[in-house]
Amino acid sequence: MGALDIGITYFLSILLLIICFIAYVFLVGSVFPKLILRPKWGNGVTRDRGVKRYKFKGGRAVVYEPDPKVRKYVMQYILSENSGKKYVKCKVDPRVSTIKYDVVVYDAKSNAIDNIHVEEAIATKGYTRAAELPEKTSYVSLVVREINYHEIDKSPFASYSLAQVITFASCNVLSTVLLSLVLRGAINNTLDTFFDMSMDGIGFCIITSTIFGLMSSGLIFLCNYSKGVRITRK
Repeated sequence: MGALDIGITYFLSILLLIICFIAYVFLVGSVFPKLILRPKWGNGVTRDRGVKRYKFKGGRAVVYEPDPKVRKYVMQYILSENSGKKYVKCKVDPRVSTIKYDVVVYDAKSNAIDNIHVEEAIATKGYTRAAELPEKTSYVSLVVREINYHEIDKSPFASYSLAQVITFASCNVLSTVLLSLVLRGAINNTLDTFFDMSMDGIGFCIITSTIFGLMSSGLIFLCNYSKGVRITRK
């Protein structure tokens, strides 16, 4: 095999490995969580009442009164859309100097699509800063967690079903095994090209990648657990 052929083979092996690694990161870090890990919110949220509506050039806004428990600290909040971007801003009790709250975001079908954690020191007395919301936001619900460093309420309870957990872990493990086999193939191709030898132990490769996939899945669920997401049977 000529030097040019060796160079092309080596280049293609490296290119394939890079493409597979990028695809793996994209699938495990973005696609699988968005498609599979959609938490179910169980905090009994009801839709807040809109009290005022505004229209202006380039957008619109609605003023809402939150749940009575929240209203002791957040008297009103405004959900606005300006130039295609959506925001929420709260009118708080003037005595509030620091606040931590969650914005549970719902789409037009009343599906919870996000939970935004906000922590801030009030810069303008009586008002929070505007927090940007996802494009698909239809309405929100607020849960006040802490006021002036005093805990008020726990984060909204969210959960993954056992089926979601098993499906995500299975997809993660399968992707990890496939990536490890591609990596093994690329290494074998390089060894065969330059040293006329290959790496054995495909079974060991599958076992170690399976363990790695399970461990990475467990780490993801552990991180979500720290944010208040639990695992239930249903």
